[in-house]
Amino acid sequence: MLILLFITIFSNCFSNKIVFCDDHQHFDILHRDSASIQNIKFRRHEADEFRDSHLGNFRVHYFTSGEDAVDILDSDNNGTPDYIDSALIYLEHSYDVIVNQEKWKKPISDLSSVGDNGGSGAIDVYIVDLGASRVYGIASPVTIPGESGNSGFLVIDNDFKESFYNTKSYEGLKVTLAHEFHHIVQFAYTQSTPSTIILEMLSTYIEDICFPGVMDMRFYVDSLFRSPISSQISTGDFIYGYMYNIYFHYIRLKYDSQTVRDLWEVLIGNHNTHFLLVWDSYFQENHNTTIGESFAEFFEWCYYSGARTIEGKYFPFAYRFTTLRPGFSQKFSEPSVSDSKNLFPMGFNLLKVEYLNDNPESTNDTIDVLITNISTEKLSINPRTDTYFFATYSQDINNSSRLDKIEFYVDLRETNKFDYNIKEYPGLRPGMLESPYPSPFNITNHRELIIPIGENHTPFKRVEVQILNANMENIYFDKLQIEIVDNKKVIKLENTNILTSSGVYFYTIKNDEQSIYGKFAVIK
Repeated sequence: MLILLFITIFSNCFSNKIVFCDDHQHFDILHRDSASIQNIKFRRHEADEFRDSHLGNFRVHYFTSGEDAVDILDSDNNGTPDYIDSALIYLEHSYDVIVNQEKWKKPISDLSSVGDNGGSGAIDVYIVDLGASRVYGIASPVTIPGESGNSGFLVIDNDFKESFYNTKSYEGLKVTLAHEFHHIVQFAYTQSTPSTIILEMLSTYIEDICFPGVMDMRFYVDSLFRSPISSQISTGDFIYGYMYNIYFHYIRLKYDSQTVRDLWEVLIGNHNTHFLLVWDSYFQENHNTTIGESFAEFFEWCYYSGARTIEGKYFPFAYRFTTLRPGFSQKFSEPSVSDSKNLFPMGFNLLKVEYLNDNPESTNDTIDVLITNISTEKLSINPRTDTYFFATYSQDINNSSRLDKIEFYVDLRETNKFDYNIKEYPGLRPGMLESPYPSPFNITNHRELIIPIGENHTPFKRVEVQILNANMENIYFDKLQIEIVDNKKVIKLENTNILTSSGVYFYTIKNDEQSIYGKFAVIK
């Protein structure tokens, strides 16, 4: 996971400054002792080498010996370690994308700062070992006399090799530099930045704009998709900023990059109003919609992720996320099934109800209900919740509404406050899948492997699944439930980290009645 830490640092150059420390692993270290971060800030000055980027926007300081040293590998023999050459290239690329292409404000030079400016007006980047502190990078503001905004400097890990880094080595370096540099750009707008949840939403979003192939942001989005009701954006918890970075991808795809910047700029100077209320006014004035309607549509986009991905619609990278999971799932039993929970404004939950089908060859009728609190009535600096109520019956009770495709009824309360988006899936007799997919399975891009099941296997029963590598060595054995995906009986292998190298793999699926054998290809 990624976390933003607020740590008050005191030094000769800065006092009482907020430092942005991006930690991708734990949500429970917000209140940790800041001594290690303070030590990092001081020892950056001891770096014994520096290199300037070819356009002069950055100066990268690094160590050639000791715990903070970078790998000395210098493939082109230009006198600069490859890691530093790469950092300089990634930084200028990030600058070009963020400032020149995306039209964000230029960072403020620290040339006239009081204290150490790294020897130039360029943005200083210090490469040190952050692994012991379990931090990817640090962005620290620098006050510049006469400027309404701030400059700043970065501290970045020296190798991204420690086990806790989700994205390692040069890929980790890419997205961290883009993320932290975007914080420096944010500093340029104002000395009093908006809600930290916005800062992290944007800087995590910008990672994928600068380096779209890395997709480090999927780790945070997957956390949201696993338990949406546990991560409600209006509470203002900065942790959710990392998860909700995908909202800005929705905004960019639905509107444009200008709208992304607009949603940032309208917040400058609006610290006494909840950011979602500011956005609500913006949407009404500029796009003839409301913040509630925007989030209800956004959550529908999130619904079509993972196994529900529709090629050519919604997020083009949706297949790389985990499938949005229901916060409530139950099989129907008479006389009704119901659910009622509290949601903060713009919070959402997914419900799933199965209506049992007497035909063993057919799947159950199913509905998914995506519920969004679209009301701004209780939206303030300290927002309060509203309570939704959903029920489904086998007959018309309490003036309930009949479903369109399934012969059951639903009771939806307070529709002025909640958007109820119902997806109906009538039971079908499942067909046969011809071969595993995706084919070939890409270790980097794909999250789940779908394996076909024989005609005589009964849906939702468990079967033994064994997977062998090319050397016919057993690498996986477990009992998995037969699922229905796209009206096909399949096994869904989610533990794909067992597929570590390119090649051909073999599988066996067994139950009491039959065994199935097959193979699939894997590439990196």
